[in-house]
Amino acid sequence: ISSSLGNLEQLLRGALQVDPARDARQFRIALRDSQELLLVPQLAQLQAQAPGVDIATVRMERRDLEEDLQSGELDLAIDIALPLSEQVQRQRLHASSLVVLARRDHPQLQDGLDLEQYLAQEHVQVTGRRRGGGYEDAALLKLGKRRRVRVRCQQHATANELVSRSELLLTLSERHAAQINRHTHNRQLAFPIPVPSFESYLYWHVNVDQDPGNRWLREQVQAALT
Repeated sequence: ISSSLGNLEQLLRGALQVDPARDARQFRIALRDSQELLLVPQLAQLQAQAPGVDIATVRMERRDLEEDLQSGELDLAIDIALPLSEQVQRQRLHASSLVVLARRDHPQLQDGLDLEQYLAQEHVQVTGRRRGGGYEDAALLKLGKRRRVRVRCQQHATANELVSRSELLLTLSERHAAQINRHTHNRQLAFPIPVPSFESYLYWHVNVDQDPGNRWLREQVQAALT
């Protein structure tokens, strides 16, 4: 029944034309904090283009993601590649290499950064989880290596500020590094081992695939992040 109602709603909405300059609507986008920093400032032009459209970004809950997209609780989501059903559509947004940020005058890294030096240093990790490693830790484990995470925090901007005042290293995507490091001017170094690029995807439910408003919003997000 839910699927049939969703298909009916999609057909009804598809028969309408969307006019962002006049329509009033709120959209909810689930995403991680790091993606919020990349996306929201790029949507500033929507204030003029769509004065009646409101955007709300909310915390990502992966276990409920498909259900929330199907029910309309969420309009879009942005995350890494996820094992979701065919009812959830997806579009690759971008891929970014891993980099390491260090204080510009870090005494141990004046000649660059290799794996031995990376493992010899202490690190700050950005995560919303209470325990567990990140993408970079999974790559290290494949080599039988572990790093020492001295501090865990939830915001890349916070971690970057900590890096500028300490000898801790921060590993993150190159896109996020460019966004948060503009004022602190920490040194950017390549991640010391080859790893696949860090990819981000845009997700939406098949029920709203032809919805003019959702389609318009997807175009705005893709333009901002691609």
